[in-house]
Amino acid sequence: MPQLRVDSTYPKLASDLTAEISQAANEPAQQPMDRALQSYTYARDVAYKGISPANGKNDVATLAQPYQDAAAPVARIQVARAGVRLAAALQKALP
Repeated sequence: MPQLRVDSTYPKLASDLTAEISQAANEPAQQPMDRALQSYTYARDVAYKGISPANGKNDVATLAQPYQDAAAPVARIQVARAGVRLAAALQKALP
């Protein structure tokens, strides 16, 4: 899986996410509550899994490479889903 970088170009990011965009485009349409629950599940099971609660104002979590490796596939598909939903909304609003 190619690593996504913020300083990549838009065409490169889209090219790197081709598989995820295709998957997202083929998923059944969801209601906003379904999307919210899906995001909550990813947050609970991936994003915050194993992260200790903050202990005061100066306690900052260190997100090491294993965390980033586990979170990357979720971030990739969620970005693709958001892009597909945005494209659909724009197509509907700007026929």
